[in-house]
Amino acid sequence: MKGTHSLEDLLNALGKPGRYQIIIYILISLNYMAIAFNHLGMVFYGAIPPHHCKVSLSNEGFSLNQTIPYDEHNKLDKCNMYVEVGGGETQPCNNGWVYDVYPGNPPESTIVTEWDLVCDEKYKSSLATTLYFVGVMLGASIFGIVGDRFGRKTTLLICLYSYLALGIGLIFVTNYVQFVIIRLIIGMFIQGIQANSYVLFSEMFIPKYRSYVGTMYEPFWALGVIWLALIAWLIKSWRWIQLALVLPTILTLSYIWLLPESLRWLLINGRYEQARTVIKRITKFNKIPVPDFEPENVIIPGSISHICIKIHKYLRHCKVFINFILI
Repeated sequence: MKGTHSLEDLLNALGKPGRYQIIIYILISLNYMAIAFNHLGMVFYGAIPPHHCKVSLSNEGFSLNQTIPYDEHNKLDKCNMYVEVGGGETQPCNNGWVYDVYPGNPPESTIVTEWDLVCDEKYKSSLATTLYFVGVMLGASIFGIVGDRFGRKTTLLICLYSYLALGIGLIFVTNYVQFVIIRLIIGMFIQGIQANSYVLFSEMFIPKYRSYVGTMYEPFWALGVIWLALIAWLIKSWRWIQLALVLPTILTLSYIWLLPESLRWLLINGRYEQARTVIKRITKFNKIPVPDFEPENVIIPGSISHICIKIHKYLRHCKVFINFILI
């Protein structure tokens, strides 16, 4: 099998697919659970529980309907209270709010209850979500380029461990501004995880199987949603929810040794010895012989050498056609 071969020929010779590719695919797909946690986490972090104005100490002996008016739905007004006990003129809540939350240990809390993001400040909860997805957009613009320059595996690990550090740091924030800044940066790294995870496992398979592995990636999102809902049901405090969701990422430290770099990326960038190491590792695990391929002679679709071959074949066909006409 000496001579020139396509990357598809090489991937076929490594298993169609083999056990190694399937196991690595599952490990990479687990990252999608973390993506679900972070994309949907604000459903719980920014939840707005029932609330009403907190009455002053001097008015605590009176019933709520004597100090707080009813709204159009015949419920206690969430944002106004009477200036004087018994009715009349109203004013915005000036003593804070009382929230109807689950009194567990720790008690239920969200960023809304912690920083009073209600009434005139209500928009800040939605703004936090918007800024997070601004980070996702920036990450999509940045980490695709970074992955092409420094490798899929390297970029994926940088994003994973940056998310781990920032995710733990998020539980220690003391105000809203710190929260949205860290969440924005997390959004960048989360998109880096998503993009490079998808590219890394896609490049392990021949084109015939890529639609299947791309589809089977989605159930891991569903598992992430289920896990998020379960954790939020068991733990009512947003800080403890965050900690419970981010800590499992510590297990991805093993990816330093377990994940291979993309063969396609290695070959395009002339890292032939590293490509040989990856090939031997895959064949050893799959218990198949090492293919008699020279990495230097593998043609990558879209590469300059591949384009030159296509042009050469085109010119050769043109020459045959012209000779046929002349004859």
